[in-house]
Amino acid sequence: MIGNLLWLLICVGVLVAFARQPRIGAVCYLLAVLFAPYANVADRQIRVELVLVPLLLGLLAVGHRLRLPAPLLPFIAWAGLVATVSLAYEGESNLIELYGTMRFVAVLLIFSSIQWREHDFVRTQYIFVLTAIPMAIFAAGQALWMPWAAGLTELAYHSTNRIVFDQQLDNAEQGYGFRAIGVFENVSPAAMYFVTALAVGTLLFLTVRRSANVNHGTCGEQVSVQGGGTGRYLRDLPTSRLFVGLAAAIAGGLSTLSATFFAGSVVGLSGGALLCPTKRRGLARGLVVMAAPAMVAVAVWQSGQRLDSLSAQFQYQWERVVNGTFFESRYGRGDAVLGDAIKEIAEEPLLGHGIKVTQTFRGDSLYVWAVYVSGYLGSLLLFGGVANCAVLSLRQGLPGRVALLWTLVVCTCGLGCVSLLAFRFGDWWWATQGMIVSIVQDRTLAASVDPARKASTCLGRGPCVLPRQAGSGGLRSIDGGPAVRRNGRFPVPPSCRQ
Repeated sequence: MIGNLLWLLICVGVLVAFARQPRIGAVCYLLAVLFAPYANVADRQIRVELVLVPLLLGLLAVGHRLRLPAPLLPFIAWAGLVATVSLAYEGESNLIELYGTMRFVAVLLIFSSIQWREHDFVRTQYIFVLTAIPMAIFAAGQALWMPWAAGLTELAYHSTNRIVFDQQLDNAEQGYGFRAIGVFENVSPAAMYFVTALAVGTLLFLTVRRSANVNHGTCGEQVSVQGGGTGRYLRDLPTSRLFVGLAAAIAGGLSTLSATFFAGSVVGLSGGALLCPTKRRGLARGLVVMAAPAMVAVAVWQSGQRLDSLSAQFQYQWERVVNGTFFESRYGRGDAVLGDAIKEIAEEPLLGHGIKVTQTFRGDSLYVWAVYVSGYLGSLLLFGGVANCAVLSLRQGLPGRVALLWTLVVCTCGLGCVSLLAFRFGDWWWATQGMIVSIVQDRTLAASVDPARKASTCLGRGPCVLPRQAGSGGLRSIDGGPAVRRNGRFPVPPSCRQ
């Protein structure tokens, strides 16, 4: 009863926030998807996003704010293909799973229809990294099999149709270690979440740069106007909390004892270091941050010598990565878990089997799942849209680098799970790409109206960066006269003073 009441309050709160300020409401939606418990109604468990997505779409449609940018067309075509093929199997279609899959495209549509500023994007990613702190505490409680963590998992984050928790519960009762699953009900998505938080947090941490020349824009935000670089986005965001989020992501990832975390962290941290614009300082910090997981792993392995089961699992997962046998259980010959799905792909290679009721397991690989469900044609549409989003992220400053890093990590972890459609996690990738599409569309529109106008980078209602004076490089005031410093700062226009 209490869980259902909390679920209802979360839904109402997100809707109210979205109606008043879509950007804030959209971020609240992402946090609700990540942490909201199940609602138990008539022996059915309902997730909060299944109800909120159509309502948020309705609010945007009523306000005539829905947009359909061109980068969304491949995903919409893919969704239409999957729906058509699935509904063609009369009596065999899994309508609930089909709706859950189509919902991710709706999330992309919602976030691309909202006007995002670059500052909003970076703040949202900063919040995502900080969510690793409570998630890591919860995961550590699961790994240590603390009563409060086990009870909370079974009460709020366990569905009857997912057996991973029950399997982990049996292992714990038999004396084996409990591999943390967080709120994701499976080990691989939990590991992917911590890998992404570690990679994004690393990139944000390495990008911090203090700017000497700061100007107050028309919305009261501090914005760099002379060579501040990408560090202006993080000037008012405490880096100490970011560092705590990184440490939490490492601890939470290790608690999963998953090869996905060990292999994915190498790709994520390397990508974060390479995409960092501050090369020399970024390389030094990157080496430190990349060495941290290894040091912590050794410490955990040494302390785990007393626990034979924990040490054996940790050593087994590490050897799978080192020896290159990470994917043998999924894609190998013989009794590989995806063997039946790979064989059935040959029966419908072009359009796939759609989403239907089947006993064939296909959930440990994004690529096998995509080809099985939508065939080679649908896979071309889906991954063509993903590649298009990656191209859009180029030359978009820090937000573009972060979005590109998201895509890199998700596509890498897709070898071990259905990453783009992962429960509680997939919404963040689709939302991140929707934000980038919105930023690119607004920039293109602003450039077509006034080529000399620069896109705003602050959180607020109006433009925040005062344009530079042509020729001399100086600043102009709103009325066209020269801007004069007062007490080391440029004055805030009277029209925006509170």
